[in-house]
Amino acid sequence: MRENRVKKVMGQGQLAIGGYVSLADPQVVEIIGLAGFDAAFIDMEHTGFDLALVGEMIRAADLVGATSIVRVPDNDATANGGAHGRHRQRWHSARAKVGHGCRRRQRHEKHRAHRDR
Repeated sequence: MRENRVKKVMGQGQLAIGGYVSLADPQVVEIIGLAGFDAAFIDMEHTGFDLALVGEMIRAADLVGATSIVRVPDNDATANGGAHGRHRQRWHSARAKVGHGCRRRQRHEKHRAHRDR
């Protein structure tokens, strides 16, 4: 079984550091691992990465001992392709997303009103 470097480092009470992957090349993931980062955060939600490319990136992370964490474009559990971790969208419905935006706006307006006194 592959070692999850992030869990190991955090289990020792230390801070795990990861690099964000937005370039469509597995060598970027390899460089992140060779540079000493604990993880490579592969983003499928905001990039055009397909499963084949993400699979190559995960293999590159495995080769250099980095933990691969994949942000999937939807809440599909099959999209992580063997990564150590999967970051999924946090919105469970459009109503939840709109509700969060409204609450955030209310907090911002409340803060602004308090600041402008």
